[in-house]
Amino acid sequence: MYFILITLLIFYTVFIFWKWRFIKFSWKNNAFFAPILPVIGTMYLPVMYGCTDVITATSYVGSKVGFPYNVWMIFDYYYFTKDPMDIKTVLHNLSAQNKASVYDDIAYLFPNSLLIAHYKDWRIRRKAYMKCFKPSTLKSYCSDYFQNALDKIDNMRKEKSDFAMSYDAFNRLTFKNFFTTSVGLNEEPGSLNIFADKLLEFEDDLAKKLVNPLIHVMLWYHLHPGGIRTANAIKTIRSIIKQILEKKMHQRADAKGDFHSEDNNAELPLLDLMTSLKESIISEKDLFNDMVFIAAAATDTTGHTLMMAFTFLGMFPDVQETLLEEITRVGSNITFDDLLKLSYTEAVINETLRLFPVVPFVGRVLDKDIDLGHKVIPRGTHFAASIFDLHRDNRYWPDPLKFNPNRFLPENISKVQPGTFIPFSTGPRDCIGKAQAMAMMKITIALIIRNFKIHSKHKSIEEFQYISGITMKTRQQPDCHFSLRQ
Repeated sequence: MYFILITLLIFYTVFIFWKWRFIKFSWKNNAFFAPILPVIGTMYLPVMYGCTDVITATSYVGSKVGFPYNVWMIFDYYYFTKDPMDIKTVLHNLSAQNKASVYDDIAYLFPNSLLIAHYKDWRIRRKAYMKCFKPSTLKSYCSDYFQNALDKIDNMRKEKSDFAMSYDAFNRLTFKNFFTTSVGLNEEPGSLNIFADKLLEFEDDLAKKLVNPLIHVMLWYHLHPGGIRTANAIKTIRSIIKQILEKKMHQRADAKGDFHSEDNNAELPLLDLMTSLKESIISEKDLFNDMVFIAAAATDTTGHTLMMAFTFLGMFPDVQETLLEEITRVGSNITFDDLLKLSYTEAVINETLRLFPVVPFVGRVLDKDIDLGHKVIPRGTHFAASIFDLHRDNRYWPDPLKFNPNRFLPENISKVQPGTFIPFSTGPRDCIGKAQAMAMMKITIALIIRNFKIHSKHKSIEEFQYISGITMKTRQQPDCHFSLRQ
């Protein structure tokens, strides 16, 4: 007994001395401070509240103790907040551009990719890749988005009169869009659908690991059943990307074009641009890791958002009818120039992203102290922004659980408080493909709604429960049925 007491005394003495600046900040600025236990910190909170993933843990603890609050993930101090001004200040600060330690568990999946790379490396690669995310490039992509949506509709017409669709169906479509635009190959690989399906396969397992720091990530990947499933899925995903890269290299060799000139680089598909930068700006290994991450992110985020957008449209027939009226006015052949005319379609997507931010949480580690005006967050803090809770805060969103696209119409957008709507994150390290994602979703939704009527058994937003690993989805497949319009 004395040994245990002496051990605890030594632990807390060393811990307080070592982490004093965080402890002082916590006591001074936050209303909630949970007891810190050796080895586990305060990670008993998710267990105590029965939370099995990041979004459930973040929101549930916040609902119980209020924001902001403190969590110790073993020895890393986390400051959780949903304050829009604090989030904007931190995420725009160049001293807060490196990812928090929670992303270490994801490093095995996307090592040194754009997701987790150190800011100095990330900045160089992001600047180079931005050539493929200009408006002129997006304009050329829209014809592919249009054709792929038509192909999807042709397949949907072959279904029975009333059929359901799920996450995997939209993930396959979004990966096809990525493949035909950013990869720029003339034919689909046979493993197209496998890639999209594998992304869904390990999400639940990874979500549970992110709130359990007690088992080392490498042990988890090699010994835990969920970790083994995740490792096998990512192995398949990486194998598919490797096949795509090899095929692209053969295509480039056959074309024997000069991909290294600045003029040619300006309008290349992303993968062509990336391979032209190999060794000069990016290593072959990092090129591969970036392509795995970008392909996964482009597939998962837009696929999940489309699934929920169609589900919400099925739940609210009046919104669906208003949307159909706009789409009918614009016409059936949607081009890049028509995108601005789809203002209500964009409002539907934005309201979906408000209620369902597919990346619900952003974590950064502070390299220096950051002054928020009313408090100074100490360097070394792991800053955690809950986008999910910010988007549902009734201080900024009247009747926050009501699906109301009118919030985002041009005449109402000025009422949205700056910094309260950040579905693509904010600051230098925001989503690189947000314009492409919005264009693809607008074209896809417009064409499908023009051809199909949607209905759902769900009656309210409160019915949905969510789970989050890298991205968020509902715990169960949403009920979303399609029938051909007469």
